[in-house]
Amino acid sequence: MIVTAAGLGHCPNGLPPGAILHRFSLPLSPHWSPGVWHLHGYNQPMGIPTVRLRELQATPTEAEKAAWNLLRDRGLGAKFRRQFRLENWVLDFYCFKHRLAIELDGGVHSQIDQTRRDATKEDYLRTLGIRLLRIPNAMVLEHLAEFVRKVVGMMGENAKK
Repeated sequence: MIVTAAGLGHCPNGLPPGAILHRFSLPLSPHWSPGVWHLHGYNQPMGIPTVRLRELQATPTEAEKAAWNLLRDRGLGAKFRRQFRLENWVLDFYCFKHRLAIELDGGVHSQIDQTRRDATKEDYLRTLGIRLLRIPNAMVLEHLAEFVRKVVGMMGENAKK
């Protein structure tokens, strides 16, 4: 679908009537929301280069490996994506169905600069309606049952809504 200035009834920024404002890959529904479209990857700016994303996927931490072994192939009843790019951020794991992001935090996340970046990321995800579950690497490596309990609990909270 092509949205034109004429279709809006006015011409923003002095554009001539009929100017193409944005090209969508799917038709807009009456319940359209920019956040939903961004989460499905349509017309999404790529802030993280694909090369960097592939590096992250190729060199997972031990905690990421252990968590992925549980989450992959719908191991906990929902499909998760690993190293999911969302604009300027990369989420360790993301589930579309439950709008749940899982971040595994190592030692670097206790540094002040990283703590600020994490807070900014969490605020941004909240604006999109995504819940973020932060779990220390040590929990995944040493208390796997607790990790599973927390993830399943967060997915269950979403099912109640």
